[in-house]
Amino acid sequence: MRDKKLTPATRLVLLEMRARADADGLCRVSARELGEAAGVVTMTAQRAIMTLKCRRLIEVASSGRKPITYRLTQQRNVAMMRP
Repeated sequence: MRDKKLTPATRLVLLEMRARADADGLCRVSARELGEAAGVVTMTAQRAIMTLKCRRLIEVASSGRKPITYRLTQQRNVAMMRP
């Protein structure tokens, strides 16, 4: 079974995370900040984060306090982002 393509909002959130990530693929950002940067509401950004975690494109690196630090698990995920 093939994965469905990512929604446009999820792609925008992932692009924003990639833009904010450091050389190790770590990105410390809140869903609110991602939503604002991607032009979507916070709830949509939260759903996008859950989708990215379920597809193992990101993982939680540190959740001790807000904002959460995420790790991009695949730097080559550009193919999944195509419409």
